[in-house]
Amino acid sequence: MADVFISYHRSEGTSALVRRIADELESMDISCWYDTKDPDPGYFTQTIEREILRCKVFLLIWDEGANNSEWCLTETYTAFEGENHAVRIPFQIGQFKKHPEMSFYMRRCQIFSHDSPESADIQKLIVKIAALFGKSPAKIIKSGSCGKYVVYSLNENGVLTISGNGDMDSYHRKRTPWANEHEMISIVRIQKGVTSVGNLAFNFCHGLNSVTISNDVTSIGYDAFYECTNLTSIIIPDSVTYIGRGAFFNCPLLTSVSVPANAYIADDAFPKTTTVIRRE
Repeated sequence: MADVFISYHRSEGTSALVRRIADELESMDISCWYDTKDPDPGYFTQTIEREILRCKVFLLIWDEGANNSEWCLTETYTAFEGENHAVRIPFQIGQFKKHPEMSFYMRRCQIFSHDSPESADIQKLIVKIAALFGKSPAKIIKSGSCGKYVVYSLNENGVLTISGNGDMDSYHRKRTPWANEHEMISIVRIQKGVTSVGNLAFNFCHGLNSVTISNDVTSIGYDAFYECTNLTSIIIPDSVTYIGRGAFFNCPLLTSVSVPANAYIADDAFPKTTTVIRRE
């Protein structure tokens, strides 16, 4: 049973937004449930109904796709007509002619309204949901885009979270969005859905000591973690097939690292003093 059920219609932008919301909430130990494929008749449909009836918060990502989705309408109906007392929150994306049944259910709810998934400010939503569980999220001091469907947020505790769908941007001569704050970054979390770590993404983050990379990442760009002098360990997931030149070079405290057996490792990806272990 999850604390928050998220109803939405899948598209690249909306799916990235849902992952970002779920990542923020789950970092505070507020569990989330959302479907990642079209529901099948039978067991999966029963699972959805059970999760809706047991959740504490029902969150509808209300865009045009969800507005016209039979599944989202059914989920909304279940949330409002079922025997539960969940808080219902509509998070509207864009302007469209609202389905009369959706409008009927949402007429008494506070609606968070935004122009697009990319422009959506989720902080007020996160604060509202967190408060329902007696929690308070760390203040976000900077956030924005770092890929077509990838976003970042940096909180006051030095935690930099990368979330969304697809590849991160790579940085050659242009500065990273967090360049002015790079010395305060202590933790990097690359969440599920992100498929690459961009070139030079976190180089010279001298205070970085913890990195989490999801099993959706397939490549780590060149100089991505170059001269992260406080980094002592990292887990390279099985999904990674490419590690670029200098990716972890000049990380003197990185004494050993385990990498997938089939991953390509470019020259000087790791310091000469680092023991690289190929795992089957």
